[in-house]
Amino acid sequence: MFAEEVLKLPTNAVVEGTYLINDIKLRPFNEKEGHFLTFTLQDKTGILWSKIWDNAEYLAQQLKEQDASIVTIKGRTNLYNNKVQVIVDKIKKADTYNMKDLVKLASRDPEDMWGDLQNLWSFFEVKNKNIVKLWEFYSSNDEFLSKFKKWPGGKGTVHHAYQHGLLEHTLSVIQLVKSFKDRLSLPIDFEKAIMGAFLHDIGKIDSYSFDIGTKMTNIGRLHEHTVLGYFRFRRDVEFLEIKDDELIEEIGHIILSHHGSKEMHAVVKPMTIEAKLVSYADNFDAETNYMSQQLEYNTDDFGWVFDSLNEQFYFKRPITTNPVTIKRKKIQHV
Repeated sequence: MFAEEVLKLPTNAVVEGTYLINDIKLRPFNEKEGHFLTFTLQDKTGILWSKIWDNAEYLAQQLKEQDASIVTIKGRTNLYNNKVQVIVDKIKKADTYNMKDLVKLASRDPEDMWGDLQNLWSFFEVKNKNIVKLWEFYSSNDEFLSKFKKWPGGKGTVHHAYQHGLLEHTLSVIQLVKSFKDRLSLPIDFEKAIMGAFLHDIGKIDSYSFDIGTKMTNIGRLHEHTVLGYFRFRRDVEFLEIKDDELIEEIGHIILSHHGSKEMHAVVKPMTIEAKLVSYADNFDAETNYMSQQLEYNTDDFGWVFDSLNEQFYFKRPITTNPVTIKRKKIQHV
């Protein structure tokens, strides 16, 4: 049973299925000795928050020792703090599974998206020799591209948190920059903007490890992807022996400021028109992708979902509306 279906089941319904398991943690009971186990179960439709009450210490050790990242479970649904969770009674390493059922993918083939990105690059007809040098370095680097095309854009319930999500998001940001070029008559250096858009999230390659599931790396948790992207860029610039201080400063600034504000975890606010442009494009694509994901998987019978993180409702009118009762769903966050 897929995560999307489980979230629509009533309390105490039986759940059986095969899932990716992540974020395994032992937690102490509040009112008695011992521990229980918390973890997430994931398939291509979403994430289930799950617990095991009994024999938690043994199971935690077994799951980690066996590298049991794909498990078969049997349990029942429960509602806790307005969140659907699964209380697991039986769990074991999966004997058989179909990976296509477990891993969510971008809606498009990565090679098609990469082809579109290359075409967009050609559209800008970049003249700056150092920007061309950077592009040629990244676009011919097989080690970089193997991750850039495969990696997710995030972990958990954030935007583009699925395989090929980083490429999909980067392509969308560059497409938005192009749309501004077609419409704005401002003095914008679109060559810097397009390179900044291409590089703005490359730190996610170092922030996450990705196989069949996404995990935060130590350095990703300690340093954050924006800082890691900046240092990857500076390291590559030194390797290529690029000496253009103005170019390095301004593209580096785009990377450091692309979240738009310090409240949104930008190292600095955007201080150039190019940085502001990339920040707007990044924010628009991230928020609309996040919103569409919640509307796809979490709406009630009327087409509404409440986002507890942003404290607002989202709405997508259903094709047919014939509900008996209204049951609002809250977006849950890992």
